[in-house]
Amino acid sequence: NAAQILWGISQEFVMTHVAQGAETLVYFSLFLVLCNRSFTCMFTGIILRTRGQTLFFQGFEGASWPALSNVVASWSQYSCLGYVSFTLQTTGKSAKLVPVFLISALRGKSYGIQDYAEVCVLSIALIVFGFETINHDSEH
Repeated sequence: NAAQILWGISQEFVMTHVAQGAETLVYFSLFLVLCNRSFTCMFTGIILRTRGQTLFFQGFEGASWPALSNVVASWSQYSCLGYVSFTLQTTGKSAKLVPVFLISALRGKSYGIQDYAEVCVLSIALIVFGFETINHDSEH
């Protein structure tokens, strides 16, 4: 999804560039998580209201634990950007697809030819992404 890619790039930019008038990088990644979640809640609320649906639905409370888990995961992800590059983080998260796919195939799960093709294309894209990043980093 192009919106998610742009969102990730903008988050990396915020975490790796000094803001105008500031002397240091933004190290308070929890603020970034707060901004993301606040915007998402407001946007979702607007969409629900324009469709005439209620904001709180049956089972709403049951979604709080996965939501809290997601906040902690996001906070951890943004905090990591202070130590590793966005490229390394993205590659690491995307590369987990290969062992998960292989292990589940070894355990007997059957996949179609399209699934194998998608894993191959993603693996090749990760390799190209890694080499391009290495070449770009060595030039600067």
